[in-house]
Amino acid sequence: PYLETGENLLTLPGDIADPASYQAVDLFTQRESNRAALSLIPAQHWKTSIAYRQDRREGTLMTGGGLGFSTRNMALVMLPEPVDYTTDLIDAKLSYARDRGHLELAYHLSMFRNDNQSLTWENPFAELSGNAGQYGQLALEPDNDFQQIMLSGGYQLPRNNYLTAVISSGLMTQDQDFLPYTTNTSIDSGTPSRDSLDGEIRQNIAQIKLNSRPQRNWQFNASYRYHDHDNNTPTAAYTYPLADSLAPGKTGTEEEELTAINQPLSYTRNTTRLDGRYRFNRALSLQLGYDFEDTRRENSEVDETDEHELWGKFKWKHNPSGLDGWVRAGHITRDGSGYNPSVDSYNLYIDNPLLRKYHLADLERDEFRMLFNYSPLQRLTLSANLAYSEDDYTESLIGLTAASNRSATLEASYAPTDKVSTYASVSYTH
Repeated sequence: PYLETGENLLTLPGDIADPASYQAVDLFTQRESNRAALSLIPAQHWKTSIAYRQDRREGTLMTGGGLGFSTRNMALVMLPEPVDYTTDLIDAKLSYARDRGHLELAYHLSMFRNDNQSLTWENPFAELSGNAGQYGQLALEPDNDFQQIMLSGGYQLPRNNYLTAVISSGLMTQDQDFLPYTTNTSIDSGTPSRDSLDGEIRQNIAQIKLNSRPQRNWQFNASYRYHDHDNNTPTAAYTYPLADSLAPGKTGTEEEELTAINQPLSYTRNTTRLDGRYRFNRALSLQLGYDFEDTRRENSEVDETDEHELWGKFKWKHNPSGLDGWVRAGHITRDGSGYNPSVDSYNLYIDNPLLRKYHLADLERDEFRMLFNYSPLQRLTLSANLAYSEDDYTESLIGLTAASNRSATLEASYAPTDKVSTYASVSYTH
């Protein structure tokens, strides 16, 4: 029944019990994209380019709002959310290439802007929801920026060895002003401890890969990747009223249990991958590999995890019959430095201290995957994809302690003519 009577202000008609007060709302989004690019070759072996793209998205989506300090006086509503986003993207590149190698310097900038910073709605249950107030307000997607500079290159070494490397540094920022804790003037809620989040994340990535083919039937790959995710967002305490209301007689500073402290997550991840492949002939090959990943975190229940994976893959291709595919099997082990359950400002456990977050818990996993492709006719292809994994969370006593996953997908594609194609698939997951 809401009517938009102001800048993202939704008000109610006189009587919400009257069916005539209700109206249909079209939910939709539409996207418009504009592009421009310029490329130049200033000298032999050199190339430079710059590209600009603007994406605009407009429309209406559905969101929800809530008022009330408990389930006894909760006022829940579905609201039409205005969409008016603009994303500007700029990419600039300078590259140099010769017979044996190439080098490229690139810059990327992304700027997201939302013309709607908040949405305010009238409380349809103001008389029933205690001191929740006549209006509620919620924040919409904030403006934010991302920029990155990257240097990449590759060089052909002697004896069929090829080396590539990438170094990049990125910066994400978000500095949208905070809304007040509430628009409810009957609550002494105070103001946020900061004017804005002042969010800042720096990402530094370095990667090097070596591909070697010393003999015709042998191929080796080695890579190392360093990823540093440094979240410099300030830590602060925010004491807020729950859903724009408080228990009768309470003030914002007295509701200490509603104080939240943000914990910016930072991590450094080192990943090493090694594999070798032997081709028996043009149709058959065997590949063996080892992957190692070390992750160190800040403000996390687990400070450090080491993950090891041993895997093998057998691949075949038989041209006369139109049959090809592969089989892959692997074993993963993840070990953590020790689990430190999260606690609140009273030093009480937030969750059961015996629970473990599954992506941080110690793990033993066996997995198996298989893919078959069969083309009995030139225009007909049949495929089967099978997967199976068995997880054992070795140090988890309650909650998720083990898991089995099975899936199968059958696909068929047929193109009766060059201009017509058909596709069908069926999947099973357990």
